[in-house]
Amino acid sequence: MNVVVTRPFSLLDSMLDALAPESSEQTRARLDVIERAERYEVQVDLPGAKKEEIRVDIHENQVRISAKAGVSRELKEGDRALRTERHSTQYGRSFELPQAVQEDAAKAAFENGVLKLTLPKREARQGRRLQVS
Repeated sequence: MNVVVTRPFSLLDSMLDALAPESSEQTRARLDVIERAERYEVQVDLPGAKKEEIRVDIHENQVRISAKAGVSRELKEGDRALRTERHSTQYGRSFELPQAVQEDAAKAAFENGVLKLTLPKREARQGRRLQVS
């Protein structure tokens, strides 16, 4: 019998989610990272976020994503909210890639609540041999 694990960290993710209270200040953004020959492709679910509220920081092989998703409610005088389950959320996620990224060539697009990053790999730097004098 062959077992294929499509989400190897799903158990760890669910344990971390269980440890974090529902009212925590930051929600762990769900993401997929695909490695291609020349680049990494990252898709991050950020439901309710606006493009202007998303921040992506890249340094070497480290990626940090944060975003805010707000809910606006307008109650006029005499209105009464019977149920308010939607709330504002702050998303956050940091991770490391196996190889450094070309920060100046990286691209980001946001559509339908999904952030898509294209992160070209930086060529590995060659070491050098020192002449001992």
